[in-house]
Amino acid sequence: MDAELESIPDDERLKDISGKTLNAKNVFTQVILYLKNNAIENIEKKSLLTSIESHTLWILIVPAIWTDTAKCFMKSAAKNMSFALAGISSERLKIVIETEAAAVLFRNLPMDGTGGKCLKDLNKGSVYAVLDAGVKKRDITLSKTITIVIGYTLRQLSKSKSGRSLEEAVAYFKYEGKVIAHNDKLRVDPCVPVSWYDYPIQRTVQLLSEMLGMTAMSNCTVILMVGGLSQSIVLQNAVKEKFPYKKVVIPPDAELVVAKGAIKFAYNPLSVQSRIVKYTYGSTHKYSESCSHKVGRRELDKNGDMRCYDNFVLIVKEDKSVPVDDVVDGSLFGPIYQTQNILTSEIFISTSTDTEHTTDSSCTKIGQVTFKIREEDFEKGFIYKHIYKFGGTEIKITTMNTESNEEMGEETEVEFRG
Repeated sequence: MDAELESIPDDERLKDISGKTLNAKNVFTQVILYLKNNAIENIEKKSLLTSIESHTLWILIVPAIWTDTAKCFMKSAAKNMSFALAGISSERLKIVIETEAAAVLFRNLPMDGTGGKCLKDLNKGSVYAVLDAGVKKRDITLSKTITIVIGYTLRQLSKSKSGRSLEEAVAYFKYEGKVIAHNDKLRVDPCVPVSWYDYPIQRTVQLLSEMLGMTAMSNCTVILMVGGLSQSIVLQNAVKEKFPYKKVVIPPDAELVVAKGAIKFAYNPLSVQSRIVKYTYGSTHKYSESCSHKVGRRELDKNGDMRCYDNFVLIVKEDKSVPVDDVVDGSLFGPIYQTQNILTSEIFISTSTDTEHTTDSSCTKIGQVTFKIREEDFEKGFIYKHIYKFGGTEIKITTMNTESNEEMGEETEVEFRG
């Protein structure tokens, strides 16, 4: 099973450099709380607005590779009410995917930086790739010597630790002749910091090459580079040399593209009209004589009715393009004993398109849907089904009473925790 499919338990802990651990969700909650309060403080300081929190839409930007479990974890951290002022309600919190945010902003930006054709002017069906590179070292160039000012304290520390002056220590360094200490300065040949790029650039270009080699990307003509590192001449040159026949576009403020695009997306979510489903999703279902799947585990329930267990019932296949407003009906289910007041159905994902059982190695449980029912629902023989929306940045699940055709509404709770 891929590591990214693993669940994130509520008691997940993070370890600091000293070996101490803290609850992961609490750590993320505190970070979000700090950013939230800092934003409110700055807005209220620079405007006449007060008490803006009640009518503010908060945007949580996440990487495209994140799973439903990871998104749910971060959203739960943002909504964590155990910390004063930390809670953000679901109605005022929107998930936005980084690469989509960048693409939304790029729609109206000229691709040559000076005017002319924009992304939205490309022919219908055109394909482009978004390279989001946000780490450091972006200011290093291929030809400019780097000068670092050295303080007196550092010189003294060098001598006390190595028994040599800084000049002597540098002379014995592996970059002899390329790093020179002189008076209060350290001069570094550009080949030294450029060598720090070797691994990240090789991996970036390799992953980009693999992505462009996919069938769906075979007609890609444009590479959009965003994120702070995209301003690095070293990375830009590597991408251009590897893909000489692609149009490589880098905006002036590459590090701000995602943030600006996320705001535009929040105002107009339909600017992205469909998405590709990343995994094959499935659930289990109630047994009936019309069941055509291979036999898994079938047992009698408390009322003597036959039930299916461990059978993977397909909801939607991976790589399927799903419009934002499209809905998919799930399987039918209902209460199995009279005093039952809660119904729970499990959600699974698989890395295989032909999964038959939830116990297959390719399959893992990522969450569950829980909702409240009344005792009379059993007597009336009520049957329920879930309606799924896969086209958004998050999976939306609605539970329907098939007898009354009514939504269960607030009675339904969806958890992606595995």
